[in-house]
Amino acid sequence: MKHALGFLAFALILTLSSACTSQVIMPKSTASSQSSLASKFATVNSGYAGPYKMVADVYAKRDYQECVNLTTQIMDSEGATVEGLTFRGISYAKLNQPWYAFSDLLMATQIDYNVVTLSNLGNALRMFGYCVRAADAFEQALVLKPNDPSLLLNLASSYACYGDLNSANENFTKAIPNFPQDAVAFTIAATLKSQQNDSASAVKAAKKAIELDPNYLPAYKVLTVACRGINDKACADQAELYYKQHLGQFTKSRRTATHQKVNR
Repeated sequence: MKHALGFLAFALILTLSSACTSQVIMPKSTASSQSSLASKFATVNSGYAGPYKMVADVYAKRDYQECVNLTTQIMDSEGATVEGLTFRGISYAKLNQPWYAFSDLLMATQIDYNVVTLSNLGNALRMFGYCVRAADAFEQALVLKPNDPSLLLNLASSYACYGDLNSANENFTKAIPNFPQDAVAFTIAATLKSQQNDSASAVKAAKKAIELDPNYLPAYKVLTVACRGINDKACADQAELYYKQHLGQFTKSRRTATHQKVNR
């Protein structure tokens, strides 16, 4: 694999850095929710019984601290489980505790190395700005499921995140025909156009993303930058105001971290 050694080295760093964290695991059978893995973290979403039905209910209510507490209690009592790793790792990410999230989600890939565990780890890495390592994870997932459009879109986003526009465009071009009406895809397109100094095209793509999903905050972030690129102050101010006013209110706002890198 292209970055296998680097990925494994980073895995070792994470393991050592989080030695005091209780360890956990992840689902052997999960399905990505909605249209793409780029949209959100993937969790087991059906067939819960016993204590993990309670965890699923708490997670659905976005009470991430309680989700961490509950999964930790269950695993302390019954041992590490695939559901526990998934829910706790993602909850740590939602609580802005990256190293605990990385520890749980990395353990998932070590115990059950599959597309979903790699994608969850990749999402967390990209979310906190470790974009090269995120690309590693998605590249490895693509080895397991070649040409999957969701993985290609995630990989394109990760490449764009650290400025490898050629690779981002290559993967985005492969993915976009399968996401013609996806706000994430148009936001990534806007990001790439903005980074290529084609601000006019970036504005169009970002506005299309907002038309498709008015609650998708990364599109407003990218639109702010693109409008500045064409010297449209009113457009930039309006997009920035909406982004700041609603930051943190929509879980959809975490579907990519690409917008975090589009600052000028």
